[in-house]
Amino acid sequence: MPGFALRNPHLIIVAALIAALMGVVLLARMPVDVFPAIDQPAVVVATFYPGMPPIEVERDITTRYERFFTLASGIDHITSRSLPGVSLITVAFQPGTDPAAGASTLVNLALANLRHMPPGTLPPMVLQAGAGAQPVVLVAFSGEGLSEKELRDQAQYNVRNFLATVHGASVPPPFGGKLRQIMSYVQRGELETRGLTLMDVVRALNSNNLIVPAGDMKIGDLDYFVQSNAMIADPHRLDEVPVKVDGSGEVPVRIGDVARTEDASQIQYNVVRINGQRSVYLPVLRQGGANTIAVVDGVKDVIARAMPGVPSALHLQALFDQSAYVRDAIRSLSREAVTASVLATLTVLLFLGSLRASVAMFLTIVLSLLAGAVGLAGFGATINIMTLGGAALVIGRVVDNAVVVVENVDRHRKSGKSPAQAALDGANEVDFAVLASTLTTVIVFLPVIFLSGVAKSLFTALALTVVLSMLASWLVAMTVTPIYCAHALRGGATEHSSGGLSAAYGSLLARVLDYRLVVIGVVAALLVLAGFGATRLGTSFFPRTDSGQFTIDFRAPAGSRIERTEALAARIEQAVRDVIPKSDLDLIVSNLGLATGFSAVYSPNGASDSGQVMVSLSEDRRQSTFDSIDTVREALAAQVPEVQTLVQSAGLVDSVLNFGVSAPIDVQLRGPDYDTLSDAAHQVVGAVTGLPEVAQVMQRQEARYPTLSVNVDRMKAARLGLTFKDAVDNIITALSSNQMIAPSIWIDEKTGNDYFLTTQYKEADIHSLETLRNIPVGHEGDGDSVLLRSIATVEETQQPAEAAHYDIQRVMDVAVTPRSDNLGGAQAAVESALASVALPPNVSITMRGAVAQMRAAFADFGPGILLAVVLLYLVMVAQFRSFMDPVIVLFSVPAGLIGVVAVLLLTETTLNIESLMGVIAMVGISASNAILLVDFANERRRHGAPAREAILEAARVRLRPILMTSLATIVGFIPIGLNRYEASASLARAAGGGLAVSTLLTLFLVPAVYDLIYGRRRLEAR
Repeated sequence: MPGFALRNPHLIIVAALIAALMGVVLLARMPVDVFPAIDQPAVVVATFYPGMPPIEVERDITTRYERFFTLASGIDHITSRSLPGVSLITVAFQPGTDPAAGASTLVNLALANLRHMPPGTLPPMVLQAGAGAQPVVLVAFSGEGLSEKELRDQAQYNVRNFLATVHGASVPPPFGGKLRQIMSYVQRGELETRGLTLMDVVRALNSNNLIVPAGDMKIGDLDYFVQSNAMIADPHRLDEVPVKVDGSGEVPVRIGDVARTEDASQIQYNVVRINGQRSVYLPVLRQGGANTIAVVDGVKDVIARAMPGVPSALHLQALFDQSAYVRDAIRSLSREAVTASVLATLTVLLFLGSLRASVAMFLTIVLSLLAGAVGLAGFGATINIMTLGGAALVIGRVVDNAVVVVENVDRHRKSGKSPAQAALDGANEVDFAVLASTLTTVIVFLPVIFLSGVAKSLFTALALTVVLSMLASWLVAMTVTPIYCAHALRGGATEHSSGGLSAAYGSLLARVLDYRLVVIGVVAALLVLAGFGATRLGTSFFPRTDSGQFTIDFRAPAGSRIERTEALAARIEQAVRDVIPKSDLDLIVSNLGLATGFSAVYSPNGASDSGQVMVSLSEDRRQSTFDSIDTVREALAAQVPEVQTLVQSAGLVDSVLNFGVSAPIDVQLRGPDYDTLSDAAHQVVGAVTGLPEVAQVMQRQEARYPTLSVNVDRMKAARLGLTFKDAVDNIITALSSNQMIAPSIWIDEKTGNDYFLTTQYKEADIHSLETLRNIPVGHEGDGDSVLLRSIATVEETQQPAEAAHYDIQRVMDVAVTPRSDNLGGAQAAVESALASVALPPNVSITMRGAVAQMRAAFADFGPGILLAVVLLYLVMVAQFRSFMDPVIVLFSVPAGLIGVVAVLLLTETTLNIESLMGVIAMVGISASNAILLVDFANERRRHGAPAREAILEAARVRLRPILMTSLATIVGFIPIGLNRYEASASLARAAGGGLAVSTLLTLFLVPAVYDLIYGRRRLEAR
């Protein structure tokens, strides 16, 4: 290949320029996100029935759908939440399943099963979901003189329409505010006096306020549209609608006689507070495959321009911008990659003493990465922290190939050859070593394909970046670099100052080889020490990243109404302000209670007694997010002790890694009934609380929510001419309106917006159990009202506030947050504590969340690293045509493991999937250095040199390229490794630390093993 390149320099240069140009263009067009696409297809099925308690939602809706959905193919697991009036079922499919096809299947199954649902159940909404399905930005609403109802109305009907036009954006309905509704507030006393029920009022309104056409009519030569006053335009005119008209001449009973119709709002069960003030926000989610930064920028562009029909007083603000973290992460990694490139180039300059040669190294880095970008674009990859981490990892390695070629060409030029001949001979002489070095780096990443779950999605992107860039660097080293050496390095041999170092090293090595068994023994002892040190390493699934955001999930005393929950939220917000310096605090957003309707899909809350406080820290904060979290935890325990809280880091990274559960460790209990599960969950909470490794524990589902049980005596009702349906229709209408059982729509003629027209009691009139007992549910023959108390009893009971399922089995979750990033240590402590808990025989425990993924990833990585070593050995057997030479090379791997453990311990870095990937990278890099020694020594032995002389000469000659390539790689890792909360810092520390120690030990260990094996063979031959 070098000969072809030197004979056709113009062709090679043009091809390199085309690759570079395409790389630049494609890089500018590639989507940008925090992670590569995660292959976790899932579909959410949401069904709504306001007013239905969770246990009835579970029985009548959720369980029926779950069983029917098992007819779909490719299902991995099914989870569900049955909340007040809401059923949420998440069907997770096997990786590789088309989510659109899965959603289509579930739509068909849901519609086929709809006839089995309770009367009035609306067709379910089916949505594609996946890892990290959380908002990328919140659009907050405020405005002088605008009420909560007006803010909600603008969000629902105007602004949301404009935001939906942003490419890649998905905009659910708003959170917070008051939902406008035309309310006919019934007065119980007036109903009772006139012998009427709420359903009488409902039927009167629904019969007189209609959306119905009147047809058309032809008269003579004209065709007339016929329009009627079916819709009553003025809400106050609804009071004139007759409810009861007797033929006896009595005065008709109108709506206004028994109720007051107002342009009002639904009873509020969801409150949003932004910096202590009630508000409204629209969450904006990113659709699958969309660019996070582009979505957020598009949203900001929309809210910055004037919108037709939106009041000038309305102020819109983008909050909790997740693209900020993406931008910072990408900017940081890009900056560190550039720094690493410059440092690697300066390292080469230090050794070669030639600015032109250093320029060749820099061009090699640029060309290799740009060519790799072309390949990434071909695979449909995105720019994310994994691909950039792979680029940063490979920077030092792409220099390796060019350094070996340039250094060898330089050596040939010193022998008096012409630049062109030196370039040809020097490149040809090391073509095997360069190819072997490249393949050793590439082959160790092959086991990534055997990973599963999110680890595979993450590291396939990183491995692909490394492999493509390394292959590109080999092509550059074999084509562009010889051309550059032949034409740009014509000015005489390069001068450098490493000759004395090589001589000193050779002299020291000659003496060391007399004690080769001692050298091997010392390394073996260090390896044993490293093994003991490895047992002290903490473990985690993924390194902690400082997103500048955290959440406080909390639950007030069971059954607290939304007003009490809001008061407690205000105290939580104040506690945050008390302990976080004003300069560090950006804003606080609280989402309280359960949003009704479609918004419930995206709410973490379970009922009116639960909420989530989201805290955003300023960019120039003085302390890390994790220090702030620790401070807030202590403050909440002291200032709001009656509230259960769970404080943890938030952001896109946490959302993806926790896999839909609320904490890194989710202790999930499965059992037959919620009372048993609740008792078991209390045992778990008691056993885990107080562990040194655990920061907080919270039982996610409330099993004993206060409930009023209405027991209708059907026989008594029948004797009064009533049915159970008469009773329950009037109960739900009085308390929650007739929206679900007999809906009616009213359209605002000014805006065209549609709203429900409903009947119910005014919220202020519902104040005691007597209100419930005295609801009129019918009337006797003489016209007197029949009250609920006449046919039913009411008793106070308890039932779950949320009914959760996993694979159709009832579950309860205990969320556990570790005190540090040592997730494995916290897991071990939790499991040890649970071993002493005497659970009922029909209750089982499963660990979910990031801890479960960590276990799976580690289980895959163990065989993966072993497979990488085996593949490396087999490839080298084919290259060396020897079974023994690869064994000698692989002695560099244990030396690298010593460095990995030492650096991770010194930097207090956990063993995680990033650092494990660094170990895999280190295996290939360390082997490439040993290959340079063994390959050159074999060459000298083929020319008749004895083993010791051959390895000594190889060590002296190859010292400079080994030091150059190793130092170039190590200094490339330094900028990333020094960043405490950089996701790729663990990888850089593991690979850099391992390579540093491996290089030092390899320079003595590999020659010692080589001399031991081949020196003994020579003696045996004699």
